[in-house]
Amino acid sequence: MIFVVICMICAFLATASAIVPAKESGVRVPLTDQLLLKDLQPTLDTLKKYYYKGGKWQALCLALGLTDDTIGVIETNHIKNVELCLKECLSSWLRKEDLVNEAGGPNWETLISALRSIGENAAAEEIDKEKQPACIIFDKFYKRILSSIRGYPEAIAILLHKEEVISDEVLKKVETHKGMGTDILLDEVHNIVYKDYKNVQKLAVILKKFTATALIGKSILEEY
Repeated sequence: MIFVVICMICAFLATASAIVPAKESGVRVPLTDQLLLKDLQPTLDTLKKYYYKGGKWQALCLALGLTDDTIGVIETNHIKNVELCLKECLSSWLRKEDLVNEAGGPNWETLISALRSIGENAAAEEIDKEKQPACIIFDKFYKRILSSIRGYPEAIAILLHKEEVISDEVLKKVETHKGMGTDILLDEVHNIVYKDYKNVQKLAVILKKFTATALIGKSILEEY
């Protein structure tokens, strides 16, 4: 009797586990989540995917918080082998050597910032898009926003300035360059969205305040 009951329980548990949906594997994690040494190969694969193969790797190392001494050792160990130098650089970064923690720690946000600092903007933006869905949302609605705010970029710029999304300098440029105001504003919004994904939400809330852009703002918030 006990054996039968146990079998019934096991059968029930097996059925229950089969109908529970699996956790989505493609869920993005925050850019500031710490990367570990086990993430070395995925990190290298991501860089390669977006055509960064190690150019200016020494400058990248410095931006990530490694010291000249560590970079010198890496260079000596792998003379003229950029691929291995980059791999060793990222390995040291993931192990938090030297001043890595002071530079932001091993996470995607720090790596993206370091890539930008050495002029690898294309790779940085593509990685940012992949790891941060807010950037994808902004790009999706970019053309609609551009066409809908051409009549009054100053009004939107003023509200973005009040939310501390754009600087005094950008606001002044939008107000003084009447014909280029919309382009100047959206170029800056593009930059600040890629620096901080939360700015997408701030932009959407402001867009909802205007009749011409209310629907766009609502759509952005629904996808956010």
